[in-house]
Amino acid sequence: MKKTIFAAAAVMLVVLSACADAGNDAVSESVDTAGTETVAVTEAEPAVLYPREAVDYGGKVFTFLNCEDVLWDGTFHILDYEQESGDTIEDAVYNRARNAEERFNIALTVEKLPFGELAPNLNKIVMAGESLYDAAYIPLSTSPAPLLGKNGLNLYDIDSLHLEDDWWHQVFIKEATLFGDTLYAMPDYCNLMGYTRVATLVFNKKLMETHDLAVPYDLVRDGKWTLDKMREYMAQVVNLNGDASFADTAKTTNAVYGYGAQHEGDLFSLMVSSGESLIVYDDNGYPKVREDLTALENVYSKLAEVLGTDGFGMMKNGDSYTGDGSAADLFSAGRLLFRNISIGVCASAIFRNLDFEYGVLPNPKIDETQEAYHSAISEYTLSLVVPITAADPEMTGNVINYMSYLGKTEIIPELQTALCYKGMRDNDSIEMMDMIMNSVYLDLGYVQSWTTDITKRMAGDIMNNKLNVVSTVEKQQKKISNTIEKAISDMTSTIE
Repeated sequence: MKKTIFAAAAVMLVVLSACADAGNDAVSESVDTAGTETVAVTEAEPAVLYPREAVDYGGKVFTFLNCEDVLWDGTFHILDYEQESGDTIEDAVYNRARNAEERFNIALTVEKLPFGELAPNLNKIVMAGESLYDAAYIPLSTSPAPLLGKNGLNLYDIDSLHLEDDWWHQVFIKEATLFGDTLYAMPDYCNLMGYTRVATLVFNKKLMETHDLAVPYDLVRDGKWTLDKMREYMAQVVNLNGDASFADTAKTTNAVYGYGAQHEGDLFSLMVSSGESLIVYDDNGYPKVREDLTALENVYSKLAEVLGTDGFGMMKNGDSYTGDGSAADLFSAGRLLFRNISIGVCASAIFRNLDFEYGVLPNPKIDETQEAYHSAISEYTLSLVVPITAADPEMTGNVINYMSYLGKTEIIPELQTALCYKGMRDNDSIEMMDMIMNSVYLDLGYVQSWTTDITKRMAGDIMNNKLNVVSTVEKQQKKISNTIEKAISDMTSTIE
């Protein structure tokens, strides 16, 4: 186990503004933002002042459990650094830690483990009754499942977290709350994976300009960015350009496609953007398989109609600039209009080296009657768990709430600049990123693996326009219901 302890130091944090997205290969978190071109912008309004008093904890050591530094490209999950490096994001993270140490008179330490060892290690520590960690960051989809509370406290019971504050994912909290009053895990802005692993729709600006299409920022602002509008954009761009067929993307050299996904998980983020899911809650807040499938069938059938049309939708995994015909390859080659990725991917080397400008959008609404945009968060997001054995949960709440506040107001603006095309300040993209950040959505069934298999099957059916929601669900409904009942029974027996 690696452990790094940092001494307290007084610092001043400066509020800056910015733009964002990340990727998949294992690399360091450093993003070179030096020397990038900037454009004049209106001076930002002062940040919201932190509304709570400091607390003196008398020099206590505050211990995080977090993933080791090298993970996937663009996760930005590191909680502290040994020293300032000159990188704006790393320095903002470092300064936040020092600021928290001074404010609460604590010393921060981070114990780091491989991604797959986080949940088992926390379980072992809790079962042993050890008060080793004050806060732990565990993948949402893992075993033991953090959202089902085997090793964590109910976050509603920690008053100092102040879950009503602006720097918490309110939609996620609503969707992840069981029984009306129970929440065991959630992504935050202390660990920036609560931002960087949120789904976004990237688009090729050059293709839009070539076809005289207005960039759809105003449609988003007006609440009119819908699947029908997305289809209209794709219809103007999709073209074989002399290739024989859209079918085998690895054999096309000129064809331009509408929408691309690397795999079913990417397409799922488009499926869930309607806010409709297979798992719903009963009147007592218990999750169950929805009985009336009409709304879900309408959404998925509309997606199948659009993406199942030749050239409009494609799904293939692979690498950029390799000619393998994957979504990543077609997008980097300038032959794909829209692609779903996690927002942090935009800071990856692949995106920084694109020879065309790109933009970011929230995934579209199913239609204009939908009240809000919904942005799925990855099931692999490292999320806050306050261990049952935490020595002082109220101290944990104070520290995490403050660091999350600084994450949203101080670090994310720096990160957003790095996520913009070539690191340029782009107010439109930043506005879109803020809208995405404020629309984080959880599909509980997918994250808990209750409906993952059936959802992936329907994603493939959508791409092939061979979807039959009712018969597909009916075949699996009893199995899924039994799985949910067992999970909830195990959970509630532990609570009792």
